[in-house]
Amino acid sequence: MPSYAGVYDISLYQGDSWSGEFDFPFDVTNLDFKAQIRTYPNAPAIYATFTITKPDATAGRIRLALDATATSYLPTRAYWDLQATSSQDPTFNQTYVRGQVFVTQQVTVD
Repeated sequence: MPSYAGVYDISLYQGDSWSGEFDFPFDVTNLDFKAQIRTYPNAPAIYATFTITKPDATAGRIRLALDATATSYLPTRAYWDLQATSSQDPTFNQTYVRGQVFVTQQVTVD
């Protein structure tokens, strides 16, 4: 299916924290973002939910993060997307970024 969402694949190590910043060419102050990792698109089970902050919303910058606990039990391959809704327009729902998550299992464990 064609999609207007940008593709961004994430590679991370199981049990390690991860973060990434995304820049949009518009003010994101009035947008509420949500991002999740699932086995496949529309899967009923959610593996992890990203923590999302806006370090500079007027410049269009947001940060996604996963702590070490959230990455501990991710499968070796999964899917994620970043969606936004608007507090000013209840009909607005847009997927901006989507991709796959590739997880390398840890070798060194405590």
